[in-house]
Amino acid sequence: MIYNRVLLVIFIAFSLPAKSAGLLQNSGIVDIGTIESQNPENENEPPYKAKEKENNINNDVVDLNLLVDRTNQAMVLTSLNATQATFDKSGELDNTLRVSYSEAKIIKIRTREFMGTLIVLPEGDQIEKFTLMDVDNFTFHESPISDGELPRTGTVNVKLAGADTALHIIGVSGNIYSFYVRGDTWNSTYDPTMKVLISDENLSRKLKFKEMKAKSKQVADLQLAAAREPVVKKEKDYLESVKFDPSKLKFNYKIEGGDLHLKPIAIYNDGYFTYFRFAESDDVSGVVSFPSIYRVSDGSDVPVNISAQGSTLRVEGVYDAFTLRLGEKWLCIEYLEPKQVLDRSINELDLSQEVD
Repeated sequence: MIYNRVLLVIFIAFSLPAKSAGLLQNSGIVDIGTIESQNPENENEPPYKAKEKENNINNDVVDLNLLVDRTNQAMVLTSLNATQATFDKSGELDNTLRVSYSEAKIIKIRTREFMGTLIVLPEGDQIEKFTLMDVDNFTFHESPISDGELPRTGTVNVKLAGADTALHIIGVSGNIYSFYVRGDTWNSTYDPTMKVLISDENLSRKLKFKEMKAKSKQVADLQLAAAREPVVKKEKDYLESVKFDPSKLKFNYKIEGGDLHLKPIAIYNDGYFTYFRFAESDDVSGVVSFPSIYRVSDGSDVPVNISAQGSTLRVEGVYDAFTLRLGEKWLCIEYLEPKQVLDRSINELDLSQEVD
């Protein structure tokens, strides 16, 4: 192909007059020495210049080294001339879209090539997943964030101006943010949407409800798992299986000292439990406050298992002595065996003692 170009240039050089050949020289395509020799301005050239031209031009033959191949020259751009004129007169808020969330709302945005549009979800929400309908002409990238967290922002870009598409973002709150996206070119007369700020005043309530729902599901799953486990038959406690027999009640107790304000109105046992009654009725409303009850063992107070039955406290077991305590107050009670003096029972003699 280069050979054909050389022949073409030689043909033109021999066919045109000297003046036309000078035009070829000025165009940078070829340098013809014979034309220079006819220029009177070259009369005063140094001898070596004339010799140099003589070597280059011999019998009107073109030196191929003088041909200029412009296809291999790099193009240098001084300006793209691709700035969007609408920014010359737009305000600082004209390219930001503020919108409140609604389930039925479609947010329309214009994204410009080489710029993109940043989408910011409401405070507290995060991008769980998204669907971009046209992946050939548009892109959507979530903003980078630390490991273990989901991003709150993402950027949509257009690759081919003049296209449009739909974008759907699903947040961790359950909100679905839907967008109509139109791609504009750099010389569009419309202001592009560079940032979309979405707000949702009900988001905190939604997140709280979702958290409660997740916890409820967790509890339900645990209950279901427990229900599927094999049932282990638990042996019934011996004392719980004992039936109450009033004929076996014993009231042989006496006060050994302490604050009489703590004195119960009756103490008795059935051979298995010891009962401390603090009101005439079974209603607990008649009791101001229950004292703590301990059994006495080797001179020390030992805690016992107690269950409340209305105005009565039931202690598991029958012991020789008890201590009742309420704050700084205390009261000691002793159990009398039947062979001892029965008329000293708390339920008879001691009940006659007056309380100041």
